[in-house]
Amino acid sequence: MTDDFTHDEAIGTANEFASDDKKYGNSQTGDGSRFRRRGLFGLRGKTMYEEFEKLMAKYQTLTKPETAAIIENAMIIASTIWKKPNLQNGTPLTQYADGTFLRFSVLWFKLTGGIEKLPIAAKQYAKFLRGLECGGDLYPGQGQKCQFNATHQGFCTPYCIKGLEESGEICGCTGEIGPQCPDSPSHIRCCVDS
Repeated sequence: MTDDFTHDEAIGTANEFASDDKKYGNSQTGDGSRFRRRGLFGLRGKTMYEEFEKLMAKYQTLTKPETAAIIENAMIIASTIWKKPNLQNGTPLTQYADGTFLRFSVLWFKLTGGIEKLPIAAKQYAKFLRGLECGGDLYPGQGQKCQFNATHQGFCTPYCIKGLEESGEICGCTGEIGPQCPDSPSHIRCCVDS
């Protein structure tokens, strides 16, 4: 966040955003910077800016993308993304807000498209929960059944990734780790506990 919490956007130089020039629906040089991540949950890329403008044209996010960073607008954008994660249809994100690291991981992935800063986010979220006196840290959580191999089934479980190695109580598998679970970030794996 910048400007005394009145704006929320990714900060960097045009060169730093150049790697996004051909991603997220961006097609022209400079699109990575123009359609950078802005807002509490973050519109990112021309495609998201276009989809949001179709839903709420008054915000002019395509022609004036910087308006997505204004906190008042960012709150509207965040609530819209919460209800329609891909800004078209889809299940609201409420189902992932159950206090488990498993679901928090999926929620983070759906909001950001990756897990790069998940360890930091998980630690901050746990700190937030402790501050609210809402039961403390995240719980591990266990996902749906998955096919481990031809003869065994397991459960989708969050594997401990770099930055969460010391968090074995919320992630990890005591048995063998299998393939990535469908529709999940890369660290949600099929686990057969021993």
